[in-house]
Amino acid sequence: MFFFARRFSLSGNLFPQGSAYSAIMERREGGGRQKLCGVHTALYTMSVVAIVVSLAAIALGILLTLHSDWHEFLPVYRQHLAYLRRADPQEYWLIYKIVAISWTVTHFVHGVTAIMTIAGAVSTRPRMLIPQFIVLILLVGVYIFTFAALLVLTFTRPRHLFFSISFIIIFSFFACANLIVLVVFFRFLSDKADALREILANTKSVHFKDSNNS
Repeated sequence: MFFFARRFSLSGNLFPQGSAYSAIMERREGGGRQKLCGVHTALYTMSVVAIVVSLAAIALGILLTLHSDWHEFLPVYRQHLAYLRRADPQEYWLIYKIVAISWTVTHFVHGVTAIMTIAGAVSTRPRMLIPQFIVLILLVGVYIFTFAALLVLTFTRPRHLFFSISFIIIFSFFACANLIVLVVFFRFLSDKADALREILANTKSVHFKDSNNS
């Protein structure tokens, strides 16, 4: 639509110089267009990365749910969780299953919202990016809380939990990077959607005037 509208504007038949569309196109020339293409590339790249990370997290959650004994090899279990298990085994396994299933479902939803983001970028619908906003904010909050808890446990115990902390840092990095790119792209996509609405409004106005004149 931008391509055909631009050709009409250059020929002076639809949008003359000084119109709203001409101003929009002038803003999109040169470095602005290159910047927009760069943001598109960054969004698509981060969306693909988000889908891959979500699939890895889903696989991990399913494995830990089906093979609950695997987590006993983790340092955090030997240093902290083993005491909770001995204190109340029934409650411990209930909480463990809730955490494992919640982890799997959350990352499944994140993968779905990443696909919605790609669809929203292609169809110029900023609202389709909002679900991923919500999921990423939730994930970042959970990662920050978990990181803080592991950091406290690290300084209060003789053995450090470097593996668990590194695991959380990796997932936090991808979530934060994805959130930053999503915020920047949301602004560009909102401007693009506003420009499209303005073009359509001008098109309807021109057709209405032509029909009245005829």
